[in-house]
Amino acid sequence: MKKIQVYTLVKELLTYVPNAQKIKLIYIFLLTIVSSVLEVISLGAVVPFIAALSNADLFFQDEIYLPYLNFFNISSTDTLIIFLTFVFGISALLAGIFRIYLLRFTLITSANIGSYLSTRAFKNILKKPYIFHLQNSSSELINGIVRKVKISSAVIASVVTVATSLIIFISIFTTLLFINSHVAVIAGIIFSIVYFIISRISKKILYTNSAIISSESNKEVKSLQEGIGAIRDVILDGAEDLHSSYYSKSVKRLQLKNASNAFINQYPRFLMESVGLLLVTGLLYFSHSKLGDVSQYFPILAALALGAQRTLPLLQSIYGNWTHAIGNYEVIKDVNEILYIDSKDNLNNLDDDVVVFKDAIKFKDIEVRYPNSRIPAISKINLKINSGDRIAIIGETGSGKSTFLDLLMGFLPIDDGILTIDSKQITNDNYKSLRALVSHVPQHIFLADITFTENIAFNTPPHLIDFERVKYAAKKAQIYDFIISTENAFDTIVGERGSRLSGGQMQRIGIARALYKKFKILVLDEATSALDINTEKKIIQNISELDIKPTIVMVTHRHYFLGDFDKVVEFSGGTIKSVR
Repeated sequence: MKKIQVYTLVKELLTYVPNAQKIKLIYIFLLTIVSSVLEVISLGAVVPFIAALSNADLFFQDEIYLPYLNFFNISSTDTLIIFLTFVFGISALLAGIFRIYLLRFTLITSANIGSYLSTRAFKNILKKPYIFHLQNSSSELINGIVRKVKISSAVIASVVTVATSLIIFISIFTTLLFINSHVAVIAGIIFSIVYFIISRISKKILYTNSAIISSESNKEVKSLQEGIGAIRDVILDGAEDLHSSYYSKSVKRLQLKNASNAFINQYPRFLMESVGLLLVTGLLYFSHSKLGDVSQYFPILAALALGAQRTLPLLQSIYGNWTHAIGNYEVIKDVNEILYIDSKDNLNNLDDDVVVFKDAIKFKDIEVRYPNSRIPAISKINLKINSGDRIAIIGETGSGKSTFLDLLMGFLPIDDGILTIDSKQITNDNYKSLRALVSHVPQHIFLADITFTENIAFNTPPHLIDFERVKYAAKKAQIYDFIISTENAFDTIVGERGSRLSGGQMQRIGIARALYKKFKILVLDEATSALDINTEKKIIQNISELDIKPTIVMVTHRHYFLGDFDKVVEFSGGTIKSVR
């Protein structure tokens, strides 16, 4: 497959940048033009300044300068030197200050672009359908948002720097051509050839490094996430060295490739400084051997030396930022994929059809397949769930129970068959309306490192939390008494992933979270497996007695209270074996 050019990837990346920031990028280019003018003025001012220091009397003997001397009322050599010193000093100072301002404005703009792209990437990933999250590891997604987007925004800054440096370089080089075209052309040719050769040699290495950096950065985050996330098992099995070795392998390779890119980025600077010194030395020797006394050429030599001092860093900046873009080629590709939203593949962006569940949900010959799988996960699903029903789902592991629940909650698209709610067909284009009806309690509850209140009202902005409803949900979930017994009651921090709670307490918080929401269908996926029999029965009874009379769909392996359900649906081999 043909490799996409870096500038094409960066151009695509820029399409995701908001217009306000694009305007600032244009402003940067306008600032660059002003900066280049100031650079030209400061460089042009050095010739008369050095000439005045060498022999100021020549200015009063040359008719070309007399009108200017009269205009500024300069009548003595001392006044002339003071005036030219002032002009050169002010122009150099203004050029420097403006470059500093340009640098700061560029970096702030880059930071704003980076924060926007990172937020957009996170939002895009959250809006991706459930299938996308099944197919992609969380470590790669986190790395893409946190690290790769940051690198990509830095690449945009690099491209801007290349453009601005090129503008200033052209301005300074043009000025040097007016001062001494022969020397400027020779120097330009020599420096261009050297940088061209270096870039040709480096390009292949940078592309290879970019692929390794992209891959190993994902593995680095994955190693950290797995080691820390499974810390209890790691300590229990004494596997600290094993996980450290996984991390060490990835981070070492990543750092070495970053070091390789850094070397490629920086070493030409030192080479060019040596070439520049050799060029100046050769120029001085040539002038001396041909002319003998070179003092009269000091102003021109000083201007050329100052020009070289300004142009060499610009050349290095152009080259260095070019290598930074090439070295992160694969990273930019990954970020463009994250930032791109395919509206056809994003269930969260689909229609908002309002579905009122008053009668029944009907599944007719439903079939669902996971991507890259020829065998259906569930097939020939025919079931009717009446409003207010209590449905128990049973079956062996892998029988299709979880897939059925994901279908019911609107996580999975339908490959074949018809799903209706009150005679309104639910399709892949209006699944959002189905998800609005559902509240869900998984077997494994995620608890954030925030208060009990915020965990129960999870996904609700703090200022919009209904505390009375939080307490109501906690009581129905049989967790209220425990919460108020803690040090700060509902304001107690639960610890990362509920580390300070037992499994049963975590499940009851999860149930309270589900009950806090407004719903018509409550899905319980083995949500009471860590509870004792009495607590489980009490919670189910409390849920059944809610004012809203919810429809309950519950996966369970406990058969002792199946008689309390309206229907018991048994799954086997991806289909419904029986309904009783």
